[in-house]
Amino acid sequence: MRKNISMYKPSLYNVLVPLKGGSTLAYNGVSGALAVWEETDRRIYDLVEGGADNGKALAVAGNNRYLCTVLENLEKGLFVMNENSDERKLVDRIVNLARYDGSWASFTIAPTLACNFGCDYCYQNDEARLGAMNEETKRGIIRFVKKRTEGRRGCTVAWYGGEPLLAPDRVISMSNELAEHCREKKIAYNSQIVTNGYFLTREMTERLLAAKVTNAQVTLDGDRATHDTRRILKNGGATFDRILRNVAESVSVEDFSITVRVNVDKRNKDGVDGLLAHLREAGLSGRKNFRVYFAPVDICSQECLRVVDKVMGLDEYAAVEAGFIERAVEMGLACASLPIQLFSLCAAVKPNGFVLLPNGDVHKCWNTVSYPSERICGLDDADSIEDMPLYKTWTSDALFASRQCDQCGILPNCTGGCAHKSRNSLTTSCVSLKYNIADRLALYAISKNAITWDDLVERGDRLAVNE
Repeated sequence: MRKNISMYKPSLYNVLVPLKGGSTLAYNGVSGALAVWEETDRRIYDLVEGGADNGKALAVAGNNRYLCTVLENLEKGLFVMNENSDERKLVDRIVNLARYDGSWASFTIAPTLACNFGCDYCYQNDEARLGAMNEETKRGIIRFVKKRTEGRRGCTVAWYGGEPLLAPDRVISMSNELAEHCREKKIAYNSQIVTNGYFLTREMTERLLAAKVTNAQVTLDGDRATHDTRRILKNGGATFDRILRNVAESVSVEDFSITVRVNVDKRNKDGVDGLLAHLREAGLSGRKNFRVYFAPVDICSQECLRVVDKVMGLDEYAAVEAGFIERAVEMGLACASLPIQLFSLCAAVKPNGFVLLPNGDVHKCWNTVSYPSERICGLDDADSIEDMPLYKTWTSDALFASRQCDQCGILPNCTGGCAHKSRNSLTTSCVSLKYNIADRLALYAISKNAITWDDLVERGDRLAVNE
C-alpha cells in the first residue's frame, strides 16, 4: 500500500521530548499514546509537519514499505491525521461525551462546615464554618441523592467540610444508608472522605470502611516544623505527629487507602523533601494503598487573597513539583503515571454533580460554599433544579472558550482547567502540567524501562507546550 505524506498533518496535541542520538519521546494528548521514535521516525514526522513532498520522505525512509509503516504507526497514535480532519472538533466531542455522560452521579456532602484547624490559606470564611447538619436536612439530602441516582450505573460520594470527622456519626449513618440503597438498586457505590486527618484513628478508619467509605485524602504540608506553622489547631496546637501516626496506622487497615496531599507555596516548598523522608520512615513506602501528591496553594476565593503574596507563579511551582514527583516515585511513595486525560472535567460542570451543605443548600462547586450568591437552590426547590439559571450556567457554558485554551497543546488533558477560576477570574485556570509535562513523561517512560535518564538531552530541561 502506498501512502503519501501530503495526506497528513501533525496533531495539535503532541508533546515531543528530544532524546540523544536524534530519537524522541512522543506523547499525544488525544489518544494518550506514548512512544519512542527513532531518528528516522522523527525525521519523517518533521517532513509531515513541514509539508514536504513524498519524494523527500521516501529518501529518508529508504523504501515505501518502511515509510508506510511509520505513517501507519503515527496515525494509529494520532500523532498525525488526515489533512482534512478537524481535530479541534474531535476534542470537543470527546469532552462533551464525558461531560454529559449520565451513567454516574456525583455528590460532595458536608455534614458540617465547622473545623478544628485554623489554616491561613483556607478558602472558607468564618461564617460558613458555623453549623452542623440536623436530622431534617439529613433526610432531605438522602432523598435528593436517591432521586438523582435513579437509573444511574454508579454513585460517587465525597464527604467534605469543614472537617467532616467532627460529625462522624452523621457521615457513617448517611453512607450506610446510601450504600444500602445503591446495593438494592444495583448501583455501584464509591465513597471517600476529605479530612485533615486529626481524628482519622485506626478505629475511625475501620468504622468508615464498614460504612463503605474506602479512601481518605489527608493533607500534610511539609516536615514537622513546617507543617506545624501552617496546619495548626485553632488554639495554635501542633498537628503533624498525630496526623502522621493516624495515617501510618490507618493504611494497615485492609481495603482502605490513603492519599496524602501536599499544598505547596513559597513558605513550605523547602520542607517537602523532609516530609517525604518522614513518610518513608513511617513505613509508607511501597504500599499499594498509599500515595502522595502535590498541589499549589492558589487563589480560589476572596478569603485566599490574604496569602496572595505567598503563592508561587505557576511556572515556578511546576518546576519544583516535577522534582517532588520524581523523588516521591524514587522513595516508593507515588507511582509514575501518564498525564490524566480530561482531569479538570470535575463534577461541577456535569449535569449530575452536586455539593450539598449542612443547611440544605445545593451548590455545584465546593470552592463556592462560602458564597450564598453561588447557591443553586435549596432542597425544597431541588425538583426544578434544571431550570435554575446558575445550574444552566455551570452545565452549559463552554469550558475552554478562550484563545489561550484553544491553542494549548494540553487541552485534551486539562479541558480548560478549573471552571470556577475561569468564571471568577481570580487567578489563571492553567495547570502546572503545561510547564512540566516533559518531566512527567520522561519519568513515566523511565519507570517502564523505555528510556533511561542518560537518554535525555538535558536533565531537568522543562518543555512548555504550545501556547
